[in-house]
Parts: sequence; C-alpha cells; structure tokens
Amino acid sequence: MVAITREQVEDYRFLRLYSIDMEMAKQACDLLETQSDLAVQYALLRDLVVTYARPFSTNRGRTHKRHKLREEIVPAEMNPLHSELMTLRDQSFAHTDHDFRKPQIARWPRKGGGATYGMGFANPPYQSLLARLAEIRQLTVVVEAAINARARAFELEFNQLYPEEAAEQPPEEFKPPGV
Repeated sequence: MVAITREQVEDYRFLRLYSIDMEMAKQACDLLETQSDLAVQYALLRDLVVTYARPFSTNRGRTHKRHKLREEIVPAEMNPLHSELMTLRDQSFAHTDHDFRKPQIARWPRKGGGATYGMGFANPPYQSLLARLAEIRQLTVVVEAAINARARAFELEFNQLYPEEAAEQPPEEFKPPGV
C-alpha cells in the first residue's frame, strides 16, 4: 500500500495556511474600499502586500526547513502584478533596501556653526496600488483558487488511500458548535 508521507502532510498544512493568507489579503482589499483616510489606506496596503507575499516567502516547517509556494501558481498574465507586489514586499515593506528607497542626504549650514541634515527618499507607489485594487483582489482570488485546488487534490488522494479514515466522524472538538 502506498502511504502519504510526512512531507506531503506538511505540504497540505502549508497549503491550508496559504489559503488563509489569501483570504486575509482579500479581506484587506475589502476593508480598503471602505476607508477614506490615506494613513489607514496605506497601512492596509502594506498589510495586504505582506500578507499576499507570505506564501511565496520562505516559511519554516517541521519536515520542510524552507517551504514556499512556487511562483508557477500565478497565471502568466498576472505575473507582472505579482512581481511588483513581491518586489514591494521584499524591498520596501518587509525590508529597507537602499536601491529601492534611493535616500538623498542634504546639509544646510546653520548660522553660528553646525548644520542641519535632512534626507529625502522614494516612497512606495501607494496611489498606483490603490488605483489597481480590483486587479490586486482578483490576483488574490485566482491564487487562492489554485491553492485550494491543490489542497483538494491532496484530500482526494488521502480519501482514496485511506477510505476508512475519511469516513470517520471528526472528534468532538473539531465539530462546529451545535452539531
């Protein structure tokens, strides 16, 4: 009999977690549509991008020391937007990359000696992202559907290999309230 490996079980667990990440990203999109305060919108955009990117970043597991969702799950026509979001996450939202921020230092001498030092730097394209919110939401929907399809494929394989376990009732602690 063929057995499901620990690695496959952990892959499945990660798929379920990644599906939750996409659901959270969709919720951030929905919440963004209700906000008018730019500071709140920008904070939600950062959350949206970081949450969307989480499955594609390196995640630690028990059997997989480094696990991440493969980029091939993103449809080719959505790759430019996906790449843009990943770059923002990697270079601006989760890290501070010099080449992305392009900091410029200015020095203004003060009367009586000394100087004041100021700095200018590039900001993420928040307004551009807000203008494409529907496109970003659609990306999360498509990626979530692909993740869920992979999870369902595992469930079908598991059910075929272990039909008796698949037919068993879940333990009480996993049943919905009132059932």
